[in-house]
Order: sequence, then C-alpha cells, then structure tokens
Amino acid sequence: MRSLISKTLDHCRSDDSDFYDFKTGNTKGLVSKSLPQNLQHLLENPDDLFDMDNLFKNSTGTTAGPVTLGDKQYFLKRYNNRSLKHQVKNSLRLTRPFKVLATSAKIHQTGVFVPKVIAALEIKKAMVLDKSYLLTEMLTNIPTAAQHIEFIIKKIQEDAFTAGICESLARLHTAGIAHGDPKMTNLLVFQIGDHMDIGFLDLDGATLRDEPVPENIRIRELARVISSWLKTCRDLRLPHDKLNVLIAKYTKAYEEVCGKDLSSTRLNDRTEYLVKRVRKR
Repeated sequence: MRSLISKTLDHCRSDDSDFYDFKTGNTKGLVSKSLPQNLQHLLENPDDLFDMDNLFKNSTGTTAGPVTLGDKQYFLKRYNNRSLKHQVKNSLRLTRPFKVLATSAKIHQTGVFVPKVIAALEIKKAMVLDKSYLLTEMLTNIPTAAQHIEFIIKKIQEDAFTAGICESLARLHTAGIAHGDPKMTNLLVFQIGDHMDIGFLDLDGATLRDEPVPENIRIRELARVISSWLKTCRDLRLPHDKLNVLIAKYTKAYEEVCGKDLSSTRLNDRTEYLVKRVRKR
C-alpha cells in the first residue's frame, strides 16, 4: 500500500492543486501557485536568498532565516547533510521538505493552522542529494505560547489555553497526524475573545497515518505539552499548578474534545520523565 505522504504529494501535483512541479537546472520540487511567476527563477539557487548576517539558525543540520522575494518576506530553511552517510541515506528516501509539505496539507484539512508552505525543493547532483529546502510564509504578530505564557497567566486565561491546545491536538490525532514535538515554542496562539485557537510550527518530526493516532503516541504528545508548560513557567518564575493538577486539567480537557481518557500511569511517568530531563538542560 502506498504511503499517505505519497498520496498527498500526488494530490499536490494534480491540476486542481495549489502547487505545480518545478524544475530548473539541478533544482526540482513543488512550488505554490501563490508565488508570482516573475519570482520563480529565484528558486533555482535558494542559497542566494539567505542573508547570512540575519539567520535565525545556522547549525550542522539546519540553516534558516527570513528571505525576500520581490517585496515580500518568507522563511527559508535548508536541511544540511551532517555527514556522507547522512547524505547517501537522504538520497535514497523522500527528503524532509516534501514530508513537511504533505503534513501541512493534511493539517490544513483539519482546520488547524500551520504556516503555508510555498515551496519544497531539493538539489541533486549525479543522483546524490546536495541540499533540500523548505520555503514557507513569514509569520508576524502571532506569538508562540512561550512568548505569550506570561500574558495567559496574568490574565487568568490558562483554562482557555488548555482547552485550545487540547482541541487542536485532538483534531490532529483523530485525523492520524502526530506533531512530534508540541512544546511551547512550537505552539502559535490566536486569541478570539475568551477562546484560544492554537496552531503549530516545526513539522519536521510530524507523522501521518491512515487511521487515528494510537493512544501511546497521544500520551507522549500530551506529556510534551504539559512538561513544556511547566518548564516554561519555572524558567520565567511564573506561578503554576503542581504537576498532578496540570495532568488532571489536560486529560479532562482532551477527553471533553474527543472522548479519549488519557489519564494513566504511563502519562504520569512520561510527563515526570520529561520534566526531569528538561531540568538537566
């Protein structure tokens, strides 16, 4: 059976999709039709777009930062080959930008917000992967939960946040999507009155299934949210509930959304483990 990612990418290539196949020189991929045609030639050499003095990240595995195409800013991430072994391995499998594109497309179908993918690209030389790139929209004035947490606590809106993240997580899980790392820096907060919509950043670790996400992975994701909330509060010296109280609040909110009761020893143990692991960093 063909994977859900492959099926989704096939749909992205279809005539009624928002994407089209792009190929110029050694660069190929999928590009959104929203990118003006007169700018498409700039994607032939994505490295030329980087402002090396204005990068958000430049590590062994990733180079990322804002780039300008025409009069609009975007966010460009380059996935670097960490070693020759890593390069050969990636040459034989679907590269990360295309997995993120497929995941993003499936998440949009659930109504949960993630940044729009503008292009998924790769450069191969003699069939060997050189580099791969993900170009997305640039977000402005949308805080992450980590940036917004002090406001949430001071305005006594923690229950609204808890309900919002549990609703978004449950939507993904029911659709067969696991985010992989739903920590506070990867959660986007949209406030609508007393309600909070929660979106997601960083889909590099996300996975897709044809069926709803199994309970053990739901537990891991909820434990990541709870432990990250607690650690962020502690780092900022903000008041917070004890761990057992937080777990009870989140499991109740999650069950109210999708009917799944995740309260268990496994959830308690996983959350405690993550809290302790984070403290050592």
